[in-house]
Amino acid sequence: MRRLLLAATATALLTVTASAGAATPIMPLAEVAPGMRCTALTVVKGTDISSFDVEIVDVVAGDPVSANPLLLIRVSGPVVAASGIAEGYSGSPIVCDGRIAGAIAYGSGDYGNLLGYATPIEEMLGAPVPTPAGLRVDPALRHAHALRTPIAVSGVSGPVFRPFEKAAAKAGIALVAVPAAPVGSRFPVQTLVPGSSLAVGLSSGAIGAGAVGTVTYVDGQKVYGFGHPFDGTGLRSLLLQDAYVYDVVANPLDTQESVSMKIAAPGHTLGALTYDGTDGVAGVLGALPPTIPVTQRTTNAATGVSRSDVAAVADETDVGLPDGMSPIATIAPMLNAQAAYTALDGSPVLQSASMCVRIRIRELPKPTGFCNRYVGAYGGGPNGGPFTSDLITALGSIDAFSYGKPHLTGVDVTLSVQPGLQQAMLRSISGPRVLHRGQTATLRLNLQQYRGARFTRVVELRVPRAASLGRRKVRIAGTGLDGTVRTEELQLLISDQAPEDDGGDSGPKSFAKLADQIAATHSYDGMHVKIGKGTSRRLYRDPRYRISGSASLTVRIVR
Repeated sequence: MRRLLLAATATALLTVTASAGAATPIMPLAEVAPGMRCTALTVVKGTDISSFDVEIVDVVAGDPVSANPLLLIRVSGPVVAASGIAEGYSGSPIVCDGRIAGAIAYGSGDYGNLLGYATPIEEMLGAPVPTPAGLRVDPALRHAHALRTPIAVSGVSGPVFRPFEKAAAKAGIALVAVPAAPVGSRFPVQTLVPGSSLAVGLSSGAIGAGAVGTVTYVDGQKVYGFGHPFDGTGLRSLLLQDAYVYDVVANPLDTQESVSMKIAAPGHTLGALTYDGTDGVAGVLGALPPTIPVTQRTTNAATGVSRSDVAAVADETDVGLPDGMSPIATIAPMLNAQAAYTALDGSPVLQSASMCVRIRIRELPKPTGFCNRYVGAYGGGPNGGPFTSDLITALGSIDAFSYGKPHLTGVDVTLSVQPGLQQAMLRSISGPRVLHRGQTATLRLNLQQYRGARFTRVVELRVPRAASLGRRKVRIAGTGLDGTVRTEELQLLISDQAPEDDGGDSGPKSFAKLADQIAATHSYDGMHVKIGKGTSRRLYRDPRYRISGSASLTVRIVR
C-alpha cells in the first residue's frame, strides 16, 4: 500500500483542531457507476459550505501521468450555474449515498465548465485501487487539465504585485492578488471538514501567500484535499490553513487566460501541509511547521513616519527545498518592495534610500548581512528599486549554498526611503600644487547639490611613498546613480532555476564563506582617488550625499 508521508514538523500544538471522531465513510471505486446522482461540497462565499449536484457520467482511464482511473462528472445546480467548475473547487468532495467517492480535480475545457473529472477517494488516501473491467478511454481526456491552484497573495498593492505576477508567469507560476482575509468575528478559526476551504500556505502575516482549494476528506488529525498536485514534489513543510472566499468569478470559456475562479484568501494556520503528491495534498492538524520570521522596518526619511511589518514564511530546509528554493526568496523581496511603495505612497522616479539587512543562520555564531545606500532614477515602477535586488541576491546565495544545510532563523530589514536625489556633483578640486611623498595633503572638493546650492567638503589625501615623482594628475571620481530592478531578476527569484554559474563554480565551501558572500552584497558608494598611473583607492564617502562626477588637479610630486 502506498503511504502518504504525514509527519508532524513541529511539536507546538494549536488549541483549535478538527474533531478526532470517526472519518466519513468512503465509496470504493468498484461501487461507483455511471448515472449515479451525487452531491459535491465547496465554499463559494465566506466560510459556509454550499452543495451542488453531480452526475457520474462514467469511469474513465486516467491521465498519462498517474494512469489511474478518473470519474467523468457533470455538475449542475444554482451554485455552479454561472461559473461551472472554477479554480478553487479542487478537492471538492463528491458524496454519493452518504459516502465520499472522490474529489473534483480536473476541468474538461468545455464551454460553461460543467464537465470535469474527479480523483477517486482511494487514490487520495493511498489505498490500492482495482481497475474495473471494461474501462474505456475518454477521448475528451486529451483536453482535460488540472484545475489550477494559483498562489493567492494578500498584503500587496496592485502596482507592486504586477511585476512579480509577470515574472512568475514567465517561470510557469500563477500568482493572483487578493484582499487579506477578514479578521475577528467575521472569520473565526475554522474547523476543517469535507467541503471547507483549504489553503496550502507559503507565508502568513504582512504578506499572506497560499494556494486555495477544498478539503476532500478528514480522518482525525489528517486532512486531504485538492485531488491533484499542488507542485507534485512529495514531502513538504508548508502551512495548512483555512481560507475565506470572497466570491467566484464566472467565465464560461475556461481557457488558460480566462477561467472561472474563486477570489479567496488564505487564513489561519491550523497545522502542517506535509505531502504533495500526484493525487492531492495532505497534512496534519495541530502541529505547526517551522517558519522563518521576516521583519521589515521602514521609515519615510522626509516625513519621519515609520512602520513595522512582520511575515512568517514556511521553512522547507529540512525536507530538502522540494521546489528548489525557499519561499522566503519570494516573500521577503515582495514585502520589501511593498514597504517602500507604502512609505512613499507611490513610486516617484527619483528616490534615495538606505537599507541594512541582518540575516540569522543557525550554523553561524553571529548574524551576517550588509548595509547599502541607494540614489537614483529607479522609481516610476513598483519593483522596489536596487535595494530589493540586493535582498534577492543575498537570499539567493543561501538557497544556492551547496556545502551544508543553512537554517535561516530570521531576516531583519531596516529601510529608509525618501523622494528626490540625495546627490551632489563634483565641480572641481582645489588644493596645494606640490605634494610630498608619504605626507598628507588637504584638498577642497567643490560640490553642488542636485539642482541645489553649492557647498564644499574638505578631505585628506595621503600621498603614497612610492608615488611617481614629477608632474602628475590627481583624479577624483564619485559614484553614479543606481539603476532599476529588471523583470529578469524577479523571474530568477521566483523560478526554481538557479542562474548559470561560472565554469561550474559551486560557490562558498563553508558557512563562514557563505556569511562573507552575503556581506559582500555591500557596495562602497564613495569617492576614489588616483594619482598619475597609480592604483585607484577609496578617498571619501559623504554621510549625506552620493557624490557623482569627476575632476582633476595637476600637481607636482616631490620627495
